[in-house]
Parts: sequence; structure tokens; C-alpha cells
Amino acid sequence: QASRDSPSRKRERPASLQMAWASAEQLKTMVGQLERGERAVGAVDQGRAHLELLELGRVWQKDCSEKDFSTFERLVKQLARFSDGQQQDIISIFRPMRDIVRQKMVDAALALNKWLAEARTSDKQVALKLTDLLQGIDGSFWFRSYKLCPDVVVKTKFLVATASIVRALTGDAAPLRAIVASNPRVSALLRRIVQHAFTLPKQGNILIIWHDGRLDRYNRTLWRAARRAAAKLGNDLQVRLVSALRRATVPGQNDATKGKPQLQLELRKWPMIGCPLAKAFLDFVAQKSHELGDLGRPSLAECPPHSLRPVTLQRLLGRLSAFEVHDADASASGDSLGIVKLRLKAVRDLAKEVVGTKPKASVGPPVPLPVAASVSVSSLSGGPGLSPSPVPPPLRSSSGGASSSAGGGVASASGSPPSRGHRGGQSQVRSAVGPAAATAAAASPDSEEAPAH
Repeated sequence: QASRDSPSRKRERPASLQMAWASAEQLKTMVGQLERGERAVGAVDQGRAHLELLELGRVWQKDCSEKDFSTFERLVKQLARFSDGQQQDIISIFRPMRDIVRQKMVDAALALNKWLAEARTSDKQVALKLTDLLQGIDGSFWFRSYKLCPDVVVKTKFLVATASIVRALTGDAAPLRAIVASNPRVSALLRRIVQHAFTLPKQGNILIIWHDGRLDRYNRTLWRAARRAAAKLGNDLQVRLVSALRRATVPGQNDATKGKPQLQLELRKWPMIGCPLAKAFLDFVAQKSHELGDLGRPSLAECPPHSLRPVTLQRLLGRLSAFEVHDADASASGDSLGIVKLRLKAVRDLAKEVVGTKPKASVGPPVPLPVAASVSVSSLSGGPGLSPSPVPPPLRSSSGGASSSAGGGVASASGSPPSRGHRGGQSQVRSAVGPAAATAAAASPDSEEAPAH
């Protein structure tokens, strides 16, 4: 304690702060000179200004970072006066400059993922938006210095987003290849970005190998989340997925022999752009992550958008009684991996479980359904293209009185259905199901096999 409070140490602190403040003032002066075109005009003075900035960086202190952050934002605009190597030296010596690079990478990853989530080949503006995004990345100082980002997670998410865009646009099997075919500018920008970010001197282009490795890691976590969600929160998960499929699809054509309508959804190849089941599953596990417990590394929060593989989703659906996956028809597009259909009898059974069963006469009043549920049971059976059948008369209780109708609800967060409830809720479910209440095909055994990585 005496050593820490010695007079010599007390004298050192003001001296250190004075030096930091002096370096901050010198930095402001130099940035002003660069803005006025008084420095780094020729090659010689450019070298001198570069060395002076490095010297200021060596004595620059953290105490000045927040106060003088605007100075570094101004310095960013003057980096074009220096060579690429000199720019990286300047960024590496000042922590606020590295923080700026980090934030730029966060913003770029968000923009790329948003574009991919909304991309449609039929939209003429899609290619223009992508061109603007890629030009902003390719011509930026921070992309040339992205390796200096101090946050490994941010850096990885940016690279995954970039690789996802490249793979979704290029190659014979790419779902958005038509955009590149009609826009040579996009193709040229992608080549330059891949050359800078994914090409090594000895190994060459490693984008596919690296990206596949990342997807393998993320899907191990997503598969653990899927298994745990199916085991602990099975009813809640099925309600969410069934609702998503019904909202996004219309009944298929009536079977020529049976005349029973069936809702179905075409499961497409990665990145499954616009797939309602993929979105519903990812939203569900993100919302229930605290109930799923520790899933290991990487965590769910570290799994970026578009990292879910179709095989992981397929195997999850194989564990859920309400779904069955069929091979794609011969007439289906080349991007189709199969057809997801609902087992309508299993959906009816699920709705009964969620609503509950009629209480016995000797038992007390029925337990009210949980009100915290985010999806109603009516969404299990109501969907586009389904016309509800007439509402049946209310069921009678054992005492002869008509039981009251209960609103729809879902199981509690733990996944266990209520022990008892109003049978009127079952009438509501049957009414919403309508013609879809026909008996579905027999369920296939649940898959217990882990996805291949």
C-alpha cells in the first residue's frame, strides 16, 4: 500500500496524463492538417505523417479514448491519403480505430443477412441493393483491415455472412444464381471479396471448406437445441411449427382417390430462404434458450442467421408426431429436398392434449389454461384455404348441463399439457379443423439418428 501511494507514483500519474492529453492535442492538430490538405501531400510527407501518427499512437492513452472519439472518426475519412499498409498500421496502433472496424463489420453482417433473407430472383431491385452493399464492402478501409478486428465472434459472423452470400449466388446449385447471371458487376465484386477474404497464398480459395466447417459446428449446437426442445417443450414446439406451416401454405390438391385435403410445404436446399419452418424453429429456440440449458459451444447466440441446414430441420420434423417428410415429386424443382406434410390426426391429438380433457364430476373446477402462451390452439387447425365446418352443439357435462367453451391456449413453458381443462375447447378445435379432420396416414417411427456433419 505504501509503495502504491508513494510520492514518486503520485508524480508519475499527472505526468502520464499530461503526456496523453498532449498526444491527443497533437492528433487533433494533425487530423486538421490532413483535412486541409497540408499533410501527406507527396510520398515523402506521407511517410512522415504515417510515422508521426504511429508515434502518437504509442503514447496515446485509454483515458482520452471517449473524449476524442470524434477525432478518430475524422481520421477515418483521411485514411485514403495513405497506402493500404500504412492504413493497417494506423488502425492497429489506435484502439478506437479497431473499434470502428468492429462496428463496420457488425453493420455489414446485419445488412448481408437481411438482404439474403429477403432476396427474390423475381425482384428487379434485389441486384441493385446487393451491388450497393458489395461496393460498400469492397471499397472500404475496414474491409482491407478486417483482420485487425479485436472481436473474434464479430469477425466470424461477418465472414459467415459474406460466405453465405457468395454460396447462395455462385455455383450451379446456387438458389440465387440468376441474379449473378444477369449482373456481371455483382460477379466481379464477389470475386474480389473472395480473393481478399478467403484466398490464402498456399491453399488458394478456402471459402467452401471453411464455410462448411462453420456450418457443421453451428448445426451441432442447433441439433442439440432441437433434440432438447422436442424432449422438454415438445407440445409448444409443435404448436409453433404447425402454426407456421398453416400460415404459409394452402391445401394441396385433393387426392383423387380419397378426396382429403392436405397442407404441405416444399423443403428447399440451404439456405432455405423464406422457409417458415426454419424461421419458426430458430425463433422458438432463441426465445426458449434459458429453458434449454447449456448447449455447449458455440452457443445459440453465436449461431448466425442462415446457418441451419435442411438435414437438421428434417431430422427434427422426424421426431415430431405432427409432421412427415416425403421425397420430392419428379415434377418438383431441382432445389426441392422433399415435401413436408401434416399428419392431421396427430394435429388433432396435439390440440386435444394442449387444450386438456373434460374434468370428472367429482373433481373440482377446471384449471384455467395458461395465459402466457404466445400461440393459440386455434392456429393449429385454422389455416389458409381451410373452410371450417359448422360448429357442433356444446358438449354436456356428466351433470347434464352444457359445459362452457374455453379459449385456445398452449402448454406451459415446461412443455407439459394442463392436467384438465374445458372440453368446449375441443369443440373449438374441431370446428377450426373442419374437413382437415380426416384420418391422416400412419406415422412413421421417430428418427433417433443424429445428423451427419
